[in-house]
Amino acid sequence: MKDRNTLIEYPKYKSVLIVADGPSAATLRTLRIPNEIYVIGVNGAVQWLPRVDAFFTLDPSKRNRRLMVRRRSRVKYYAAVPDDYGTPTAKAKGHRAPRERGVTFLRRIPGDGPTGSCPGMSNEPDSIHSGNSAWGALGIAHHMGAEKIGIVGVDGDKKARISGGRPNSLTHLPWLFSTYNGPAEVVNGSPESTVTCFPKLTVKEVLQWLR
Repeated sequence: MKDRNTLIEYPKYKSVLIVADGPSAATLRTLRIPNEIYVIGVNGAVQWLPRVDAFFTLDPSKRNRRLMVRRRSRVKYYAAVPDDYGTPTAKAKGHRAPRERGVTFLRRIPGDGPTGSCPGMSNEPDSIHSGNSAWGALGIAHHMGAEKIGIVGVDGDKKARISGGRPNSLTHLPWLFSTYNGPAEVVNGSPESTVTCFPKLTVKEVLQWLR
């Protein structure tokens, strides 16, 4: 892609909260998130989070493309996409419309894992490993140099998302997140999550830990 971002600079925060759209994250609708915590809303979570600093998606679906057009003010938008995204000849028909303005686009790196998942963290600032949008958001926090990362709403089940709709199969998430190899400490704020490789806390405990 000729006009891909050539230089990407990320804000530097020690503590990052990644909020996916799983029902376990609903508590955040009524909790105050301290200002020193950088908040990344994954996909539909950007719609209902009281405070969010960045949006991220690894899935530029029709629904997520609408979110990238109708952006919230003062929110940074990131999307990891295939190299042909936004071109008239893109392999996926839904990717052929011109790229959205005001969005920082990153390279979506596929792998040999389930559904094309790519294990581990990318150390290239313009690249994110594929597999799941919350996984990709973990890659953003990694690029930011975060020291502590909390993930909430990564339930790994088929229950309806907070913003509506149901996810595709998430059975690969336990394996995918177990390949995390970044230096930051990570905790999981979804006690019933199928992702078991990180210590599990309640949402309130995650916020306290991140402070």
